[in-house]
Amino acid sequence: MGKCWECVMVALKAVGLDDKLFIHKSVKFHVVDDPLVVATAAFVKLGVLAYVLWAMFDPAQRQYFAFEVPSGSTAMWTLSSGFPEGIPSMPAGLCDKLPEYDILYGGGWDLLDFSCREYFYGDVVRKMDEARAIQLTTVVTEKSLAWSDCLSDAGPDHSGGCQNRTTGATAHYFVPHVDDAVIVIAHSYDAPISRKSGQNPKTKIRDHKGSIKDTLEEGENIELSLRDLLEYSGLDSLEARNKQAQGTATGPPTYRQSGVVIEIQINYDNRRRLDGSKVLAEATVKYRDIGWSSFGPQMHHFERSDDRTATEYYHYGVRVVVVPTGSIGHFDLYLFLGVIAQFIVYLAIASVAADFVSNWLLGDRSIDLKYKQFDFELTHHKPETWATRMASPTDGAQPGAGVGPAPPRWYWREEPGRLTAHDPDLVKAPHWVAYDDEASEKLEAAYAAFAKDPGVPDIVSNVGPARDVSVKTMKQINRKTGFERDVLRE
Repeated sequence: MGKCWECVMVALKAVGLDDKLFIHKSVKFHVVDDPLVVATAAFVKLGVLAYVLWAMFDPAQRQYFAFEVPSGSTAMWTLSSGFPEGIPSMPAGLCDKLPEYDILYGGGWDLLDFSCREYFYGDVVRKMDEARAIQLTTVVTEKSLAWSDCLSDAGPDHSGGCQNRTTGATAHYFVPHVDDAVIVIAHSYDAPISRKSGQNPKTKIRDHKGSIKDTLEEGENIELSLRDLLEYSGLDSLEARNKQAQGTATGPPTYRQSGVVIEIQINYDNRRRLDGSKVLAEATVKYRDIGWSSFGPQMHHFERSDDRTATEYYHYGVRVVVVPTGSIGHFDLYLFLGVIAQFIVYLAIASVAADFVSNWLLGDRSIDLKYKQFDFELTHHKPETWATRMASPTDGAQPGAGVGPAPPRWYWREEPGRLTAHDPDLVKAPHWVAYDDEASEKLEAAYAAFAKDPGVPDIVSNVGPARDVSVKTMKQINRKTGFERDVLRE
């Protein structure tokens, strides 16, 4: 392997690429001790650290989690108290056909003379939307219809259908016992990717403003009375006027008459613990101001021979809808490594900010700026060496003519017992070893610059492996051990 590598390097050297490929130039580090620069770097680093800690440990973040929105299912029912046994609880005067409850839309669609009527549980409570919603009926409109001499298998062929159709009286009733209803909700969640599922986790009940109204332990069903639902959702009562349903000659109807949709949004979350092992729920109660809310018409038919009678029922009421949502996640290695990568990348901002301060906000005191200018001069405007001047004489001059004295040579002090390990051409009595041409050029340029302006950096880096030289103290320093040697300029 070694022989092959040597062959490759010989070939590269033949075409002048040996000093351009297969090399690594390390970053030049230097110390800037200006308080403003140090404070800037420290402040940015602390900010980056705070951000990463927030992203990792804040329960609202958990950026190393892969999240999914869980699905949910519910079972909803009402407690049977007051349906119809017990004494109905109703606002005073509600059953007295008071004119303030009349609804005058015109065009034959007027709701007048509201009174009260008892209904059974099945008439009042309706489940819908795969048990995610339940409606409590507050108003029932009944309209009687009759048909006679209609088509039948045994009767005559009436191409026009029923020969006699009549519409009877329409009555409007408030449901007296619905105010005492209590709704029970058993709820569950399922997050298949995170492999988490369960029923009735610990749940906080919040009102529409976000205030906590109750806390239920794991395994407890949600039980809310209709009065609680109205209060938590932001409605004063069913007697408040629904302005979204306005348009009547007598003003908007009450929510008891128009119906209302109350939404319970159950948010499932497992970010409270670092490992995501505990799922918690928060149920927030709000109402949706959408105008009218009804179950729609239903028909009850009675038939005898070719005569038919029917009653059309229209149910308005409080529809309670459960909406499952949330974020349930699990630890993801790739996301975790991504957060660590962000931390490493963002730390570079500290160096950028410190460089900006040192380059632009310190003026003449900017040590870093002067160092960069000095290093640029060394890199791009190297002093002409004696060998270069000998090889490239001035125009019109003979080779070797007009050449000044050779530039000073730089040496470092070696231990006497190790002098024999060096090239004899580089050894100077009694104990000095010469630097190579490139290092000597850098040292001479730094020496001249420091002699002209003592404010410039006096340290020349990497004159040897982990070796720096101070042209001020004329010492070579080993960065790893701190050991110092004398240097000689001659």
